[in-house]
Amino acid sequence: LFAGRMQYLGEDEHRKAWRVGSFCSVYSRSQSQWFHGEITNQYIDSEDQKEWLILTYDNHKTRVLQRKSPQLRATIQAGQYCVCGLTLAIMRADKCYQGSGSVQCDGCSKQIDANHPVYHCYERKNTVHQYGYDLCMSCGSKNFKKYVTTDNGDDNRPKCVCGTSLILQTAQSCYNDPRGIVCDLCSGSFGGNRVVYHCPGQKNEVHDNGFDLCIQCSEKMEKSAQNPTDYLLIPRELNSTMDTGFEW
Repeated sequence: LFAGRMQYLGEDEHRKAWRVGSFCSVYSRSQSQWFHGEITNQYIDSEDQKEWLILTYDNHKTRVLQRKSPQLRATIQAGQYCVCGLTLAIMRADKCYQGSGSVQCDGCSKQIDANHPVYHCYERKNTVHQYGYDLCMSCGSKNFKKYVTTDNGDDNRPKCVCGTSLILQTAQSCYNDPRGIVCDLCSGSFGGNRVVYHCPGQKNEVHDNGFDLCIQCSEKMEKSAQNPTDYLLIPRELNSTMDTGFEW
């Protein structure tokens, strides 16, 4: 279900976006194991102009490492995706937005206290989520579960109009095109490393141009218990109730 390269791309995205308040994993050479850590400060060395991150881990132990150090890795899970298609990061609530303390969960509307961890979209505000996007740990777990196949074999993935289960894939890899895809429901363009739902059947007699859904449209369908064909039968100019964040 999840391509290995997708996890690598997610790791790389998060490493570049790390800032004070970001959580990550820190490797202890003395104990030969990984620990949960938090970036508490960062600075540029005045002599060599290299960036250094100051991290706390394992009951207030401290390490100073460079961003690209192999002794650091992102705290991410395959399946934790924002509605805009980027992977969500685990971060302290009060560090998500400048000048903000607590944040509100976009899943359950619960207020998350300042020093508590949340799933956070590093892109903050964009055309899909104009006020940022954050999930409490509980909603983040639910967000993960609905993208996978359960132990009893039930497939939680949305279905294509041709009946095939859609797969999660980076937009640029769907048709080997760096421009990515256009969502077949909202017409939003998604490129690069953003994750989308893609029909592995590619182009066939049912959809001769392929079939792809953005994460947000898949969630809209799930909440309304609809099928992609139900929306495709409605002219886009009349289907304004989807509220995808894009202009029709």
